[in-house]
Amino acid sequence: MSATEGEPIVDKTSARYCRVDELPVLLQDVNSARSQLVRERKSVHAFHPQSVTARIALLRALEAYAAGLDTKGWPLPYRLRDELFMYRRLARPGRISGN
Repeated sequence: MSATEGEPIVDKTSARYCRVDELPVLLQDVNSARSQLVRERKSVHAFHPQSVTARIALLRALEAYAAGLDTKGWPLPYRLRDELFMYRRLARPGRISGN
């Protein structure tokens, strides 16, 4: 599945039965992916394949957390919404390859 605007990269059905106590785990995944991206950015060029992989991992973590919140009917915080939008845009086909 592509990660274009408004299109989740993670299938929302995977979070359909997300329990409230799983949301902290999903948020921890987001924080871990953010930390990994920061480490990758410091060690390699921004469009190096490792950095791209870290960005995709963060996008997937953000998508999973957003889907978990959605299944509970909870709002997505503005900061996360904006971050998700940004990483979706960065993951568009052609963007990563530099086209």
